Amino acid sequence: MDKREGHGLYKYKNGTTYEGEWLDGKRHGNGVFQYKDGSHYDGEFVNEYRHGHGIYRNKDGSQYDGEWHKGEMHGMGTLTKSNRDKYEGEFMRGYKHGNGMVTYHDGNSFVGVWEKGRRCGKGTFMLKAREDDGQNDAFDLEDVVLPDVLKMSVFGY
Repeated sequence: MDKREGHGLYKYKNGTTYEGEWLDGKRHGNGVFQYKDGSHYDGEFVNEYRHGHGIYRNKDGSQYDGEWHKGEMHGMGTLTKSNRDKYEGEFMRGYKHGNGMVTYHDGNSFVGVWEKGRRCGKGTFMLKAREDDGQNDAFDLEDVVLPDVLKMSVFGY
């Protein structure tokens, strides 16, 4: 059986395409994987997995730009939602995990620690300056109880 090697374009039966490097019949090296729904990944592959640095753009406009490990967001990265909320920080096995910062589309931000996609421990919430005072207000979230509505998924905050 012939195995794909080098650079090439492959069109899958389901409508997705891959253009990039192949090694021993597997996506391996730099490439672009275009999904049928319009989402796509542009970056490094190792043995078929997204692995190394890459950018995944979802059809809804959300995007992850960062490190991947065996197909999962892992390492440092930036996750931007379609509403422009942006998380910059550490990921582990597909979850926000470690130190990070969320900048919300309204200009407010939160800096703290995440564990398996959820904020944990102490953090600092920064309120965007109001036009009337020109100052940022910050407060420690140690004693603030967040409602369940703020507990979100991997692509949430």
